[in-house]
Amino acid sequence: MSKHKMILATFAAIAAVAVAAPEFKVGSVENPTAIHIQRTMKALEESTAEKPATVRVLFYGQSIVRQGWTDVLMKMLREKYPTVNFVWANKAIGGFTSPALTRTAWSDLFPYYPDLLFFHVYGPIDKYEEIVKNTRAMTSAEIVLWSSHLSKGQDPKKMLAERDQRSKDIKAVAERNKCMFVDLNRKWSEMLVANDWAATNLLADGIHMNGKTDAFKYYAGFIGEELCRIPGTSGEPDVSGTITEVPAKKGRDVKVGKGGSVKLRFTGNRVVAVSSGVNFNPAKGAQQPEAELFLDGKPVASYKEMWYCTRPSTLVSWMPMLYRVTFDALPVKEDWTLTYLDGTLQARRHREGRVPLHVAVRLLREEARRQEARVDEEGRQARRQDHVEDAAALRRSVRRAEEGRAERPRAELPERAARAGDPSEKGRQAPRNREVHHLLARTGAVEGGLRR
Repeated sequence: MSKHKMILATFAAIAAVAVAAPEFKVGSVENPTAIHIQRTMKALEESTAEKPATVRVLFYGQSIVRQGWTDVLMKMLREKYPTVNFVWANKAIGGFTSPALTRTAWSDLFPYYPDLLFFHVYGPIDKYEEIVKNTRAMTSAEIVLWSSHLSKGQDPKKMLAERDQRSKDIKAVAERNKCMFVDLNRKWSEMLVANDWAATNLLADGIHMNGKTDAFKYYAGFIGEELCRIPGTSGEPDVSGTITEVPAKKGRDVKVGKGGSVKLRFTGNRVVAVSSGVNFNPAKGAQQPEAELFLDGKPVASYKEMWYCTRPSTLVSWMPMLYRVTFDALPVKEDWTLTYLDGTLQARRHREGRVPLHVAVRLLREEARRQEARVDEEGRQARRQDHVEDAAALRRSVRRAEEGRAERPRAELPERAARAGDPSEKGRQAPRNREVHHLLARTGAVEGGLRR
């Protein structure tokens, strides 16, 4: 009877996992904090085939943001707004918590200058907020934040009964910095309770979602359904700044000179020049148009502040080798050459084209570590030999002392051990010998011990 019950329970569990996720629709759920992304939402809603909008979207964070739910969300947005030209990227770095991202953001986030930023990361909340504040200061991005889904060991019923501190902290950061906030933690908990699931039902491990389940659909849907348009609003210039489209023709802020020169007067930290494509037809042999850029009469490249370093390369893992590279002066173009040590296996393999460059570099590093280990071992052997020689000298001194012929050794024997040959120390001679024995034992040079 108990066996039958166990089989039925197993079927019930399988049936629970098999429940399909609902169909989520972008903007179907109202969220008052969506007021903070209305410049973007207005552009999406007003895009047409004749005048398509271009919207730059960036996903940033760590491994959770790197998972496949971002593809699902972008698919939802493209289906909702088919005329929009979405330029998007996912630059999340698995394993990088908020302190690390405060440094990589200078190459990944700020130069990308997104219209809309989806941001989530674990780690100290003060560093989390530092990234949000710097995004506000460096870009005109509108920002979407959300609380975390449940990980292994978290009880959804308890999470609903008493909100966790992390969710409260993220909501507070969103309020202080006027970001949209999605309480995904609450919605995730309600979903688990409604389906009678444990937190692990949609997980591949303790925290990452299982792509073979509907986890990505839920995650993307819970965020996407709250990306709603609030009629009569068009953004918050005092929070996210302004984006102004200026036609490249003579006007108040534009002067058109001879030879096709155009002079733009502006206040801001970014200018994007967009070509209309008129008179440019590669099929007819037209050359790509070129232009020289000047800022306040000087070449743009002459300003140190106009340069930034892209994310440093990775080697063994996906993580960048360096977190942040800064410029103290204008960068100088240089050619660097990597030279392999002559005669090494790695050099021969690379010369023969048998391994990629990055693999050859990794092998070189491994060989360097092995060489260091050999040097360390040789050093240990040398120190061991020194101990053996010291112990031999001690044994010779002790032997002379026991034979009564030794004078007080000055350098070879410790002072108290040397007294073993002094007639006034006869009553304490055995303890002295034991002391020498212990000293020899510590050097690893005792062969059978000392005997009287």
